[in-house]
Amino acid sequence: GNAKGVPNGKMVVLKKKNDYGIVVNVDSTKVKDGKFELKGKVKEPSMFALFIKDLQQPIPFILETGEIEVKVDKDSIWKSEIGGTYNNEEFQKFNTKMNTVQKRLVDYQNKNFQKLMEAQQKKDNMAIENLKKGYNDIQKEMDDFMVKYPEENTEAFISLLLLQGQFNSPK
Repeated sequence: GNAKGVPNGKMVVLKKKNDYGIVVNVDSTKVKDGKFELKGKVKEPSMFALFIKDLQQPIPFILETGEIEVKVDKDSIWKSEIGGTYNNEEFQKFNTKMNTVQKRLVDYQNKNFQKLMEAQQKKDNMAIENLKKGYNDIQKEMDDFMVKYPEENTEAFISLLLLQGQFNSPK
């Protein structure tokens, strides 16, 4: 992993959920000269996460056979990049698309929050419905992407996770 700007000696912990859904430590190392490395063997792909001491969020990735490259963005952890193996390249592409749509959703909310408050005060149902429709259109784009992704990327491990999530969804 490349952890530019992360001080020497910061602990990097590899974690995963066990069969009971409890997050457990699997391995750890320390950052040295802006880099870190973990080695091991796996039987099959699985979701794991890297936790770096003092950074707010984990970096999720797919642990699988191969050399996985993690480029940590210490200032915006969600901008960290994962690659080096097929499934992590696909996971990165998936996350990039999802982040783009989520940003549009947040921007829409921020841009229209005041308009919605004013429309509610005035009891302007048409304006309220139009604002809700704009939000729902972006949300539908995200939902459609998550449904279509497994159909179009049948070999990607992330597709299996998406299908599992859809199967377990109460909808």
